[in-house]
Amino acid sequence: MPWSGGQFTRIYNWVNDKNAGIPITASRMDGDSDDFASGINNCIAKDGSNTPTANLNLGSFRYTSVGSGTALTDAVNLNQVQAGVLNWGVASGTADALTLTLSPAQTTIADGTIVGVRAASANATTAPTFALNGTTARTIVRTGGLPLAIGDIPGQYAEFFLRYNSANTRWELLNPAAKALQHREFTGSGTFTVPANALPSTVFRFNVTGGGGGGAGASATGGAGAGGGAGATAIYYATGLSAGATIAVTVGAAGAGGTAGANNGSNGGNSTIVVGATTITGGLGSGGSASGSASAPAGGAGGTATNGSINISGGDGQSGQRYSAADTAGGTGGPGGASFYGGGGYGAPAGNQGRTANAYGAGGGGGGSTSGASAAGGDGKAGIVTVEWVL
Repeated sequence: MPWSGGQFTRIYNWVNDKNAGIPITASRMDGDSDDFASGINNCIAKDGSNTPTANLNLGSFRYTSVGSGTALTDAVNLNQVQAGVLNWGVASGTADALTLTLSPAQTTIADGTIVGVRAASANATTAPTFALNGTTARTIVRTGGLPLAIGDIPGQYAEFFLRYNSANTRWELLNPAAKALQHREFTGSGTFTVPANALPSTVFRFNVTGGGGGGAGASATGGAGAGGGAGATAIYYATGLSAGATIAVTVGAAGAGGTAGANNGSNGGNSTIVVGATTITGGLGSGGSASGSASAPAGGAGGTATNGSINISGGDGQSGQRYSAADTAGGTGGPGGASFYGGGGYGAPAGNQGRTANAYGAGGGGGGSTSGASAAGGDGKAGIVTVEWVL
């Protein structure tokens, strides 16, 4: 046996044979030479002309100066590992039908395979696909199978990682773009559709603000119009909304200012959303009152909110002010009530129309009269419904 436990042992010793008087014979010579040949045949040739027949134990030593692997069955060197480019490449294809060919190209994609990709552009749909090394294109998802948000792959040169899920034949995006505040504003009635990539845990905040009341007009006989009341705001937090679900949105109209003379302002309109069986309401602001005499009319009442997580009443309009108790010649209109979004329209000085409110849901200002001249009240501001969420 030439090799035993990694050691080569000769079967004959010619010095010992000489001392023992044993002649050199063909059989002993052939046996010793055959033993050498057998030992050499157990060695790995440096020119690669033969191959190992069993696993090799390097005994804690290293292969050094190893070339870079180019085939799937090649060993890799530390430089290739540290560079991290074995499973990385620049995407080809289109923004929503991405392709990538690695070198060497793996054609059977194992479950859990991770691929690093440098994007050419942002995804423009919620269901882009990815094909690796010419394999079948599979949909890219996020968070366990949810559709992507547009821009989850942020754009050109963005680096992202995909992991293959063979059971569901899809690629999962491991690092979607950082979550950002999303929002929508309704200044008119409509429908809010829950985004396709919303999670059950996604928190939606609805601000529901009613329309502001109009300010009252002022007569020429000493009256002063009162300001309109502001619409209320209901702040409502919702979770568990199903992707694709719809929510009816109604936005309250603005109350019109009273026409010139002792004419009341009109009420605003209620704003509502309907979530399941619950209606959340930002109540309307009432129109300001008018008076044809020197009395001070009452301002419009602010609205009341219902079913919100937080309910904020609208501010009351202020009464108009005549110049003095004995003066029937004129007065100053009362300011409109303040809403969640800001103050109401200014009350007008003598002989001027009340100011229209600028802040959503605020009340209009009352008109101011002067001797022989009447004035109109200012319009309230329509309500608004806003929605905010983070995805």
